[in-house]
Amino acid sequence: MDSTHERTDGNSGREHLDGIGIQLVEDTREDGLSKAEEEIASALSLPEYPTADEQRRQIEERAAALYAGEIQIPEEVVDEILRTGGNRKASQLRIIYNFMSEQTPEEYTEFVKREYCKGGKVFQIDGNEYSVWFDETGMQIAVGHTVTDHILDKAFLSWEDVSGRIHQLLDQGEYAPQSVLDAARSNAVKEHAQALAYMKGDMAEGVAEIVFDEEDLPHLRSIYPEITDYLEEKLEDLQWLSELNERLDAPAEAYEENHFIMRFHHYNPINISKQFQKFADEVIPYQAREGFAWKEHPMFITQDEIDAYLAGGGAYSQGRLRTYSFYLLHEDERSRTGFIKEQYGIGGSSHALSGADDSHANYDGKGLFLARGAYGNPYTSILLSWNKVANRVDYLIKNDQFLQAEDYARMPEYEREQMANKVLRFYDRLPEEIDRPFTDDFFWKKPGKEMVSVLENPEQTEELLQKMDAALAALPLDFEAYGTNYQQKTELLSELHQYAEGTYTIFPTPEAEPSFAEPSGHQMTMFDFLDTKAVAEPTVVDMSDVEEIEEEEVTAEEDITESQEQEKAVIEPHNFRIQDNDLGAGGPKAKYYLRRTVKRSD
Repeated sequence: MDSTHERTDGNSGREHLDGIGIQLVEDTREDGLSKAEEEIASALSLPEYPTADEQRRQIEERAAALYAGEIQIPEEVVDEILRTGGNRKASQLRIIYNFMSEQTPEEYTEFVKREYCKGGKVFQIDGNEYSVWFDETGMQIAVGHTVTDHILDKAFLSWEDVSGRIHQLLDQGEYAPQSVLDAARSNAVKEHAQALAYMKGDMAEGVAEIVFDEEDLPHLRSIYPEITDYLEEKLEDLQWLSELNERLDAPAEAYEENHFIMRFHHYNPINISKQFQKFADEVIPYQAREGFAWKEHPMFITQDEIDAYLAGGGAYSQGRLRTYSFYLLHEDERSRTGFIKEQYGIGGSSHALSGADDSHANYDGKGLFLARGAYGNPYTSILLSWNKVANRVDYLIKNDQFLQAEDYARMPEYEREQMANKVLRFYDRLPEEIDRPFTDDFFWKKPGKEMVSVLENPEQTEELLQKMDAALAALPLDFEAYGTNYQQKTELLSELHQYAEGTYTIFPTPEAEPSFAEPSGHQMTMFDFLDTKAVAEPTVVDMSDVEEIEEEEVTAEEDITESQEQEKAVIEPHNFRIQDNDLGAGGPKAKYYLRRTVKRSD
């Protein structure tokens, strides 16, 4: 989709208003790694490789090029999808306002990429279903409920393509009806007023008096929405806006030298200042083609959105690594289903589907419920039983779609934390006369940190194990206490000895399984067996390809000892030898396992 882009950046949306182009927090790397974590993930000094998404995109683009013209996504379908904007409230209004002011093509593209961010949708257009997925590499549109299983029957759009085509549609008057085009300016004023009000609330004591005029301060100490109503009115005054931009320079310069001028850092004064400078630029409204109107298309939940939600790892921090470790150590479906059910528990969340404003999740004993639309009255939804969720997580893990790059960098530290927990569990409920090698703390927070520090030092670890050996020797063979006994203490100590020797890990290398391509070239997903409907009632997944587990109730007591017992698998000691001539090749995952192999063979 060739085009020339000309015009400027504009505004925001959502509670925290990320979309107005204000970079509210510091940029993070595409793979989510900090500089320190990047060094950990790179076990050897090798050239940087493309991300997994970028490599997959390159392969698919080459394959699609071989069959160019045979299977196409109609241009009308692409246009209909682009007209829906991103997944956040008022996305189309922000996109429209972005193109209403003069800007470079690169700035247009960067804004559109930031506005869409990452997420997906499914539409029914002219009787066919089309799935959409967008991320840092661009936008994919495919026939069906997922973009990941298709190479030929999908379209690839770079962010330059997306930005350029949206600009063309606006110039042609075919992006939005006139009523929507006219609302773009008022939405921009509203969102900039909200950003200014929130930034003022985040300022340290005394800073607001530097930024705002004495006449404005009494109004800004009022309550919402009176504060934003006042600021919206003032922002329409060009003289007031000009003076505000001069005053915003001071906190921007001060913030560069001292971040303490802000109590919170979501509303970065440097980027707020830049954004308001752009907001003061002249804008040229668009005109819609006479009679142009939007078409309504039913929406569904994509397989890709479900997978992205499951790859979040559940309701608790460290959920991905905890789940990944449990799956490596427990292969039976029954234990995994019980674990997943416990991992989520009972609760829910908003913005569940890749941050979409109108999406939410609920989970309880029945399963995982995902929906788009209002609570209690969604326009599309899906209910997944826990054994379906557990089997889908297994699929994601086996296909390297579960962990992220930062997870591999975090593995060594996470493993030490889990082994430190084993130390604490070993001493838990032992007789009081046995000395503890850590500070006593009911919540185990401080002793946990102390034991992590000990396990980082081989000499201290050896000394710790000697104390634990002596403690075990002091116990009678028939020792029992609430929830534990002599056998469990022995197993914990055995695992710690093997960990110190390098022969035990909670992340054992999974065995490679032979893969066989489907004769049709299509990889089956849960949507091959799913009839989702755009109605308020939830759709229950019926995945015939997944073997049903027994119908009796799965309980934590029957199938999982306890969440913290997830790594309880003793691996027999054995030596490893490096036989790979391509030592060091691969991404963070390969490097992590390579580093463990090198350590064990020493």
